[in-house]
Amino acid sequence: MSDTNIYLGKEGTKNSYPTRCRSSVLSRRLLNGYEAEGNTEAVSASAKKLKVCSDDFDVNYGFGYRIINFIAVFSTIAQHVKCKKCDSNISFQERSPRGLGFKIVIACPNCPDVEIPSSKLIQNAYEINRRIVLAMRLLGIGLTGITKFCAFMELPRPIFQSFYDNIVNMISIAAKSVRDANIKKEAQEEKEESEEIGQSEEIIVSGGNFEVQKNECIHDVQKIMSTRLRNLKKTVKGLGGKGKLTAKLINQLTVYYGLAIRRNANSLENMKKEIWATLFHKLSTDENPQHQKCSDTWCDWKKAESADTLDTYYHRPALSKVVFDAIKPIYEDLSRDEFLNRCLGGYTQNSNKSFNATVSKLAPESYSSGETVLDLATDLAVCNFNNGLTSILQIMKILEMDIGIQSYNFCLEADAMRTPSIF
Repeated sequence: MSDTNIYLGKEGTKNSYPTRCRSSVLSRRLLNGYEAEGNTEAVSASAKKLKVCSDDFDVNYGFGYRIINFIAVFSTIAQHVKCKKCDSNISFQERSPRGLGFKIVIACPNCPDVEIPSSKLIQNAYEINRRIVLAMRLLGIGLTGITKFCAFMELPRPIFQSFYDNIVNMISIAAKSVRDANIKKEAQEEKEESEEIGQSEEIIVSGGNFEVQKNECIHDVQKIMSTRLRNLKKTVKGLGGKGKLTAKLINQLTVYYGLAIRRNANSLENMKKEIWATLFHKLSTDENPQHQKCSDTWCDWKKAESADTLDTYYHRPALSKVVFDAIKPIYEDLSRDEFLNRCLGGYTQNSNKSFNATVSKLAPESYSSGETVLDLATDLAVCNFNNGLTSILQIMKILEMDIGIQSYNFCLEADAMRTPSIF
């Protein structure tokens, strides 16, 4: 039987017309509050527009949250204010709670109620629910932890599992877009730096007789120096004791050796020169200063020489000749060109360890996490590891969350503290 004439006087068919009409109405109507909490379309659209991460953010200096005792505060306010229109007494009530968001109602017996959202509305969804999920995920805490936090803080019960999953999905979409933009930005910067120093920007597949050269981890190399010096102290009698190869001196020499490599990670000649400079620096006395190889960036004697104040400069107790003769072969071995060549570039393994630790903090192994949570933890770790906490502000921007002065300053200060100068 044909479908074309089943509904007389109406266009379309039984299969097509009602469905098309119903879907167009659904697409036009506004989402209710519960649907809005889990709507990812706007986040996906904002994520697609993100091409390059920017460090410029619109900081809302008038934005911020406070935890208050609702009944105590608003009952006191109600005793001191009246309705502006009819001069009647007013009361404050709570309405339309969804998670931590709700509407504050100013109720007057003679006038229509006035509703004030407790937080910004993002397409009819409370921003505070997105914010607490993001903040807790940055701490590695899920819905169970949020529920416990709210219970003991006497806050309303947070959103239920289905809406929590939707919000995590939103944050995951935003984090992925920021991660991808950051990676593209880093790749472009690496390309530009390679061009500046004359390296090829092409990726070349090598094979055959290509010799693989192992790069040394600077931290491991520094540990080698420490181990060699400690073993020397144990095996050679007379090196220990006051004024000789003490544990404090071993630590100093080890740190100086590591700094010499880090400061000159791109120059074998300078690296080797500064390694020996640190040793002769410790050997120097007022009668026999040996600072020819020292740099005025860290050598106090060089600084005094530049300031013409050597007449008031006094050396600290110098390294004994016995200790110098004993440790000199170790310095010769650990400053060989073949060995130091593997230190060029200043590579470390701490980056991998630190990255894995960051992921574990965001998705603790002691708690089971789904695929979305693990993907989100990885993306957040990549963003934080490569670009610092300011990348979290970019995620907040995609989620249409306001950036206040507290979060902005915290991210800037945290990023500044995580890269201290080694000099």
